[in-house]
This record gives sequence, structure tokens and C-alpha cells, in this order.
Amino acid sequence: MSQYLGFDDDSLSSDSTHPPAQRESPPQYVSRRTSVVSSHRSRSTAELNADAMGLARQLAGGVQEQLQQATARELRQAEEVRRAQQEARDRELHLQQEALERERLEAAEARQLQEDARKAQEVAYSIEVERTRQADGREDRLFDQFRDCMEKTL
Repeated sequence: MSQYLGFDDDSLSSDSTHPPAQRESPPQYVSRRTSVVSSHRSRSTAELNADAMGLARQLAGGVQEQLQQATARELRQAEEVRRAQQEARDRELHLQQEALERERLEAAEARQLQEDARKAQEVAYSIEVERTRQADGREDRLFDQFRDCMEKTL
């Protein structure tokens, strides 16, 4: 960090490698320099903090935007799934209704065919009864003619 601030760590730290007796007393200008460096360090720390906060805000904004996009994408996907499921249910219901309608029509047609067959049988029976009655009438007339003929000959 000190390289960015324009000073090195050796100039700021106390020299701990030499015993206290060997230390030279710092010249007067050093204390002024220390206060300047200290002020420079404080200002730089504030700037670094501001830069860090700005970066944090940018990162948070980017993360929030990604989260919103992911949420929107998930909502779209959920809506697509819901729509697809509804369409599948609608198709299934439509197919069931068509099958029921076909069965209803087939049952109605079968009933109509049965009714038509019954009526045809009734007509056929009526025709047969009428033919039988007519045949009986012819037989009766022939028999009557035969008997008349027999009576005349006898």
C-alpha cells in the first residue's frame, strides 16, 4: 500500500532491528514530515475507503442486476412451463371431449340403426302377414271353387 501513497514502510516504522541505545534522535524536519505523511496517509486512506465503497456499490449493483435478470428469467421460464402445462391440459381435455362426442354420435347412430332395423322387421313382418293373408284368401277361393266344382259333378 505504501508504494501507492508515495512512501515506503521503512520511513514510517520505527527501526526495531537496532537496540534503543543505537538510535539516533530524529532531526526536526522528520516530525514535520511524519505529520505530512500522516496527513497524506489519512487522506489516502479516506480516498481508498471511498474508492472501496464505490467499488462495493458497483459490485452490489452488478450483483443486484444479475439477480434481477435471473429472477426475471426464472419467472419467464416458470410462466412458459405453466403455459405449456395448461396447453397440454387443454389438448387433453379437447381430445377427451372429442372422444366423448364421437362415442355419443356412435351411440346415437347405433340407436338409430337399431330403431331402423326394428322398423324394417315390423314392415317385413307386416308384409309377410299380408302375403300370408292374401295366400290364405286365394286358397280359400280355390277351395271354394274346387268344392263348387265337386258339387256340380256329383
